[in-house]
Amino acid sequence: MPDKRREADENLEALERLGATPPPGPPPPKKVGPPAAPRGEPRPAPPAPAAKPPTPGPVTPKPVSQSGPAAKAAGTTAPAPTALPELTLTPPAVTPAPVGRGPAPAGAPAGKPRYRCLRCGYPIAEDRGLRCNECGRSYDRDTLEHWFAGEESHRFEHVIWVTLGCLFLKLLLLPSLLIVARVGGAVVIAWGCHVAMRGKAEGPGKFCAIGGLAIAVLMTLGFAWLDDPLPYYTFDMIAGCLLLLAMLHDPVGGGVGGAMAGRQIAPILLFVAPLFGVVCWQADHVFGSSFAGTPTLGAPSTSLLQSYPPLRFILPHVASAGVWIFVWRVLAGTRKMLFDVGEDESA
Repeated sequence: MPDKRREADENLEALERLGATPPPGPPPPKKVGPPAAPRGEPRPAPPAPAAKPPTPGPVTPKPVSQSGPAAKAAGTTAPAPTALPELTLTPPAVTPAPVGRGPAPAGAPAGKPRYRCLRCGYPIAEDRGLRCNECGRSYDRDTLEHWFAGEESHRFEHVIWVTLGCLFLKLLLLPSLLIVARVGGAVVIAWGCHVAMRGKAEGPGKFCAIGGLAIAVLMTLGFAWLDDPLPYYTFDMIAGCLLLLAMLHDPVGGGVGGAMAGRQIAPILLFVAPLFGVVCWQADHVFGSSFAGTPTLGAPSTSLLQSYPPLRFILPHVASAGVWIFVWRVLAGTRKMLFDVGEDESA
């Protein structure tokens, strides 16, 4: 109570100093607060105000894409909205198995055409009706399957080795080995004609193989044993041309290697060979006193012209070797053209 009176006295003194008259009636109520600290002591700190909730800051509006005249007037072009790709689950397509096609050719490298034109060797696209884009020739699938299944490639390789055997036997030029060279050459030719004829249908190719086989038998049984070598080498050239024609003629495949020059030269050599033998025989009679000799088969001779007469032995022998080199090169080139061996042919 003394504190309240003291506070009221202080208020009255303050009013008197200001010259104001206190209002009548009881004094106004005083705010009730914490008790005042005695003089000389620090007052307690007022309680801290309650924390206010955070006020959200200003929200930045999203840019609105403008298009049309307003965007052009503003001079800016808003980027076009990017459309998200739609995800679709599609099962993988199943490739149907080819119908009516045989297996891939034996030994065919990956990535290379299965078939080639039998005439010019140009690759044939299977999706264009099996027609050659180079020469325009069309084929059926059975013919190409027969030629590129591997059998014909082995046939060519076999006959090429036959030609090399004939060329090797022609190197046996000693008088005591001539009989071996002639009989062995005839037997090798007969075997080559048999390989060329095997499995072929009736046609020019098979007839040429039969003719070459018949001539090889005559050479083995008769002409190889004669002292005069001119008939033997004449028939040897004819048999080589027939063997080549047998390999290049097929009733199913038509003209094999028709774009090559060897196919056109072989028939010419076939008719030139007997004429060549006649010319050599006639020249031997005309110049017999100077060049002719009497060859002795299987026995050495004291005279070089007697063992190797120029018009009856040397010239026919060289011509026969040239024909067989021609046959070898044509067969090797045809095999490489058709079957793409990819290596230098030494056989």
